[in-house]
Amino acid sequence: MTMIPYCFVDKRSYDRLNCKVRAAVKLWSDALGEFRDGKWGPENKHSLAFLPPSNLPRSQNFNPYCCNYYTYGEEGMKLDRMTELKFLGMAHEHQRWDRDDYVYFRCENVKGMKERVEYAHKLHGIPNGITTEEVWEFLCENYAQATFWEAPSIAWIRGDGYDDIDEAKSLDGPGGFDYDSIMMYGSAQGLAVPYLSQVTINTATLVKVKKNSSTGEKYIDRNDWWLPIPTRVSQQDAAFVRRFYPIPQLSLRV
Repeated sequence: MTMIPYCFVDKRSYDRLNCKVRAAVKLWSDALGEFRDGKWGPENKHSLAFLPPSNLPRSQNFNPYCCNYYTYGEEGMKLDRMTELKFLGMAHEHQRWDRDDYVYFRCENVKGMKERVEYAHKLHGIPNGITTEEVWEFLCENYAQATFWEAPSIAWIRGDGYDDIDEAKSLDGPGGFDYDSIMMYGSAQGLAVPYLSQVTINTATLVKVKKNSSTGEKYIDRNDWWLPIPTRVSQQDAAFVRRFYPIPQLSLRV
């Protein structure tokens, strides 16, 4: 059994997030099978289960709000920069290594990117003779640079920060690119424009890419470019979990 315990920073975060977290867990339960009597049925073909705060081990000094790496600022809750937390899970679909064959990322349309590029160019580009175009390329395609300059583009960059390309490709999951993946961003995610009505093929952050069956040339279909935000766990998402969190095979002793 692979148990994933989770908790909240404090009562404030619990009150605001608990319903959303439970709804997210239900999405996966609906796709993977129900959790009954403390275990998943073998017919579900995976060993993943979530452990809510109420089931965490208790002691005399038990704190139901067991995460203390966050602080509150003017913009809400933020991760302490001095703390490095690593999570194991699925990478975003639009960060797959083959994503350019299926979607086109318009980095310039991500909210906050223009200001971040101007800031990085002023501090690092101008005294070193680096052009604005080069800074755009660094912050839109290089995960390490985007992280250093705190560019919002890190949520779209291919590879999701993995240095080992082969390892990153192995995490892309079986079955090829999946537009329906719960880990897929939509065309309107992270927009610089303030209103949904302003989202066009030119202002979207992600647009669908097609291939000419004869020439292999990639193009954007003006009648079929929109990518909605998925609301369900896809069959390929479920296959990914079953692949990386399989039920252990028990050996029989004679």
